[in-house]
Amino acid sequence: MSTDPRQSTVPSAPAPRPYAMEDRMLPSVSTLQQIGLAVLLLATLAWAVGLIRTVRRDRPAPQPPGTAPRLLKAVPRQVVPPSESVELTAAEREAFAGLVRELTRRH
Repeated sequence: MSTDPRQSTVPSAPAPRPYAMEDRMLPSVSTLQQIGLAVLLLATLAWAVGLIRTVRRDRPAPQPPGTAPRLLKAVPRQVVPPSESVELTAAEREAFAGLVRELTRRH
């Protein structure tokens, strides 16, 4: 048995060759499909960037720490038909006013 590396039975690796266009392409996908995939990926990226920018633009400004969030100054007036409205008694109006005070105190 010889220890000379030149007489080894293990085949040597093929010599490296410069990269050709075929090496960078997927072998089982046509060129048109690869172009379509690239266009689809670019459209997806543009959609994601647009969505992120829209969400960030429509987000309210941050509140300084320790301040309450900004609330409506008043509840918008609602117009209902007379058949769907009832008159409240003085006790009911007072109870409702107390509820409103309690809810606005929390925020």
